[in-house]
Amino acid sequence: MAKVPEKILVVVMDSTVHSRVFDWSQSGQLPTLSNLIQNGVFCKNAFAFFPTVTAPNWASLCTGTWPGVHGVTDQVIHLQGEPLDMVHEPPNMDELPVETIWQAAERAGKRTIVMQPSFVVEATKGAALIKSAKQHLAQTVDHAKQEFSTPWGFCFIHLDLLEKAQQAMSAAQFGESELALHQAIDDALGELIQAAGQGTLVVVTATHGFKEQGRAFQIAEILEKSGLLTYLPGKNKKIDWSRTQVVPVGTSHLFVNLKGRDPEGIVETGQAYEQLVDKVITVLLQYIDPDSGLGPVRVALKRDDARVLGVWGDKAGDVVYAMDPRFGGAYGPYLTTARFKDGDLKGMLIMAGPGVKKGEIVDRPFWPMDIVPTLCYIAEMAEPRDSEGAVIYQALEEPSGQGMQIFGLKKELQRLKKIVDKPMMC
Repeated sequence: MAKVPEKILVVVMDSTVHSRVFDWSQSGQLPTLSNLIQNGVFCKNAFAFFPTVTAPNWASLCTGTWPGVHGVTDQVIHLQGEPLDMVHEPPNMDELPVETIWQAAERAGKRTIVMQPSFVVEATKGAALIKSAKQHLAQTVDHAKQEFSTPWGFCFIHLDLLEKAQQAMSAAQFGESELALHQAIDDALGELIQAAGQGTLVVVTATHGFKEQGRAFQIAEILEKSGLLTYLPGKNKKIDWSRTQVVPVGTSHLFVNLKGRDPEGIVETGQAYEQLVDKVITVLLQYIDPDSGLGPVRVALKRDDARVLGVWGDKAGDVVYAMDPRFGGAYGPYLTTARFKDGDLKGMLIMAGPGVKKGEIVDRPFWPMDIVPTLCYIAEMAEPRDSEGAVIYQALEEPSGQGMQIFGLKKELQRLKKIVDKPMMC
């Protein structure tokens, strides 16, 4: 029978290429991760939800639900009824309309530690930034050690260090510092594992990958050339709402300027709306970049059709689009399967410790929402109430389900014991 871990430590990174991490680990340049892979599992098909940015994938990883369910559909959120140029930061995890894994753990009597240290980039030159990153990680480790002094069941640490460094540095600068930054994380991870102690299941994952920069391009250019988006005269590019039918919002969403829904709405509901949505999709898919001869937009879907990407609800655009990875930035409006040069948009998952196989490479594709039910299964704990993911049985030491059967029997015994111990009413 597989052992049940005493504790589960989850370290989440933003924006890393799983194949490079694997190669560096195999060559001994990331000794902590190398040890985890040798003594655990490396899941190489960790798909990320669309768009491939942190917020929706982090929320799915914490709740075990689709983005359309937890409502974090992008890195910024537009709320229906507000001006179309107004967006908000995603809500905190505890403010979501669904239960998180740590809320479920608390119901089960397990103390959960959640740490999201924000890395502040003060220098963009390699040596200075790496020094700053090491200091940031040392503070994170010290904080975790303090938390570990009190009994705990789960610990989630979300590191935004790599993504912040990418945003602050040029592609060439980051390329020169990428391995060193991963080595700093690897060293910190080694300290965390040692501090967590024996009997800990260690999970290292990533919300999404990244690729090299492609051809510069903005979706607004297509809309403007097609007369769907109009700006007022002047250099500031302020939108002329009286003549604008469609606007880009966030990473990969286009919203129709709709009467009765949007404050400056000019597009009629009903047939006029449907015809406009069809026109927008046609315009996006037929546009050819004159310099490269390539179509920048690979996928364009109506909101209802975007369910296949895990995106729906009133926080999703009327049209959702995905770009060709040969255009644009390092991550964002791209399918998780998109690749450009040696870049990759998929996430990553490494697990080692009680309950999982040893020295196993797992091919099975899975999504961020599958991590929560997998951890709950290993820990013999009930999943969050809203969890929709599937257990990654291929990574487990006992994939037959015996562990959960025993867990179910224990739950039933607890229920029966409460009935027996309950005072009889006369």
